[in-house]
Amino acid sequence: MDKITRTIHRITITPVLACIMLVVLRVCRTEIFQNEGQFVYSIFFLTIVPILAYPLQKHLPYFQEQGWDGQRQLALIFAFLGFLGECLVNTATHVSKGLTLVGGTYLLSGLILLLLDRTFHFSASGHAAGVSAAGVVPVALGVHWIAIPTVVVLVLVYFSSLYMRRHTFSQLLGGTLIPIFSVLAFV
Repeated sequence: MDKITRTIHRITITPVLACIMLVVLRVCRTEIFQNEGQFVYSIFFLTIVPILAYPLQKHLPYFQEQGWDGQRQLALIFAFLGFLGECLVNTATHVSKGLTLVGGTYLLSGLILLLLDRTFHFSASGHAAGVSAAGVVPVALGVHWIAIPTVVVLVLVYFSSLYMRRHTFSQLLGGTLIPIFSVLAFV
């Protein structure tokens, strides 16, 4: 069971799901990306930058010494930097409303996660937030079929996180709700 839950946890990290979401949007809602460059930089900021936290943790003693907590903190920082980069480029290049929703939702969700963690010491699950965002954003943009696979992946993430004792149910629920509120703030 340990192997299964760890595998679920590894393949459902936020950057992987963000990449899948971007591909789904590229295929199902072609008007969101006005050119290939927008799609490429979105992949860079929402996938590549955040995923760099995982290999870099091994080379940064402060985060390495903290184990899983250090990995989580570094992942939140890199995700936030990627989301901020996405929004800055979106703003500078006057993108579609759909791409503004993508970047804005991820940035606001990242800010809320950091605020809850640093100010209120509530570790809402970034993992659950990543799954939720990858489903809620396309649904808000009219790709409704994504809701069913999103719920399935959320159930798997809840199961693996609870089994591995990474988060409590309330932390998972909090992480799931954050992108929903973020999307509502932009719609």
